[in-house]
Amino acid sequence: MRPMLLSVAVLALLAACASAAGIVLADAIRQQPEMAVRHALGATRRRLVWLAIGRTLCWTVPGGLSGVILAWTVLEWIGASGAGHGSNPLSELDWLFIAASAIALTGAAGLLLGGLAALLVGDRTLALGLKEAEQAHSPSRRRRLALAAIVSVQIAAATSLGVVSGMLIRSMVNLVNVDLGFEPAQAFLVRVFLPDDQYGTREEQSVFFENALARVRAVRGVASAGISNTPPLSRVVVTSGWNYLLETPGRTPEALGPLVTQYVSPGYFESIGMRVNRGRGFTDEDYRAAASVIIVDEAFYRVHVRGGDALEVSIRMGGTPFHIIGVMHDVRQDGPIENARPTLYVLRDKRHTPAAFGHFVVRPSAATTAVMQRVVSEVVALDRRVVVDDPQTLRGLLAAGLAQRQRTLRLLALAAAVVFMLTWFSVTGALGDFVENKRREMALRKALGASQRDTILLLANYLAVPSLIGLLLGCVAGLLLARTLATELFGVAPTDPATVAAAVAALLMVGVVAAAGPISRAIAVDPSRALRAL
Repeated sequence: MRPMLLSVAVLALLAACASAAGIVLADAIRQQPEMAVRHALGATRRRLVWLAIGRTLCWTVPGGLSGVILAWTVLEWIGASGAGHGSNPLSELDWLFIAASAIALTGAAGLLLGGLAALLVGDRTLALGLKEAEQAHSPSRRRRLALAAIVSVQIAAATSLGVVSGMLIRSMVNLVNVDLGFEPAQAFLVRVFLPDDQYGTREEQSVFFENALARVRAVRGVASAGISNTPPLSRVVVTSGWNYLLETPGRTPEALGPLVTQYVSPGYFESIGMRVNRGRGFTDEDYRAAASVIIVDEAFYRVHVRGGDALEVSIRMGGTPFHIIGVMHDVRQDGPIENARPTLYVLRDKRHTPAAFGHFVVRPSAATTAVMQRVVSEVVALDRRVVVDDPQTLRGLLAAGLAQRQRTLRLLALAAAVVFMLTWFSVTGALGDFVENKRREMALRKALGASQRDTILLLANYLAVPSLIGLLLGCVAGLLLARTLATELFGVAPTDPATVAAAVAALLMVGVVAAAGPISRAIAVDPSRALRAL
């Protein structure tokens, strides 16, 4: 993730530098006739250089202060998606240092860009500027190439960030819409720990959880409740099965390797919203009779049963055969990022209570917060010596698991939006200068019968080559950058052609919108007025 974010920062900085250089260069070109006149009237080159630097500093220093304010706002926005509040992760001292550094850097940038503008204050360029002031000739070919190169850099940076942002957006959409195998809406978890000195045997632990579950189910507003040692999103996984045997009719018993194992009570599947694909789930009758039954998931069925009838298969655990009574839909235990793993669901009873802790999984039918408080109160009322964690909603746990991706996506989306905006300014500025410098030529073309279509094609041809170069470089850079975040993508390849095409289409749309103003001014050129000025 860090190399990718560093690359994004470099691209955004490159685009900003190109935009600033383009603005300074365009302004210096526009001011050359004025500079030439000043020089002809006696102004020294040194005075002209300081004038160019001063104009640049008047832009960059206020821009640096605005950037600090914008950065603070952005960090508030990005931080709000992860920590659940708007607190800024930086202290006041950090912000003082950042503000001072930003002002110093923008001052240095102003001097550097002012020096770039000062390069145009030479004897040759001043002489050329004086001719342009007299004859209104268009800027030289070298200057036009410089502006075209800046536009290419802007388009390349915007395209690459558009590609990466598009892939992360598609990845996030896939994560949100993925089938988790359970329904997180409204359900919540309450983790309970029993003191070892009071609940030292499995029987004592089982009796407590049995009584607590009965009290929880009786709480007003609880639709269903169950217990599991390791429910989804709990960050706890238990693996077992080193001495398990799979017994299938007509086949040799198969030794099972380590499998994810959940010890659950009746009502757990209904509470967490899991679906039974075949057979049935656990019942209270199974619990009271201590029935030797077990449930598997589809991943287990695909790997071990391999197309047979799972309900005719049994698993021998510790010498006792447990018959499979149901096949559950696959569950992504660790959230949408991880795939489902073969899982056994064992009935939680006196024989199979793995530890002195458990998660109550509750699905309420009323307001979640009020039900949470009542559930905790009932568990504590049964024995005040137990440790009860704060309730956590499954939806909140799911959001917490995706928080880092959301922050990264917000950062990338913001960087892409800023670079797209800078590209819009660059295209508008480049075409605007072209229209101003070609006004008389376009008037002459109109007078000779050129149509509006010919004028639009003339403007399109001016930016065709730098735009194509920028799009090509941007696509290559975007695909290379996407490879650095391949592990962060879900359901989309780092070379996805649809995402690249969407980024290119977005850039073309930005270009069309940016070109609308200069094109309208070019079409509105009055041939008679322009030709009379010759």
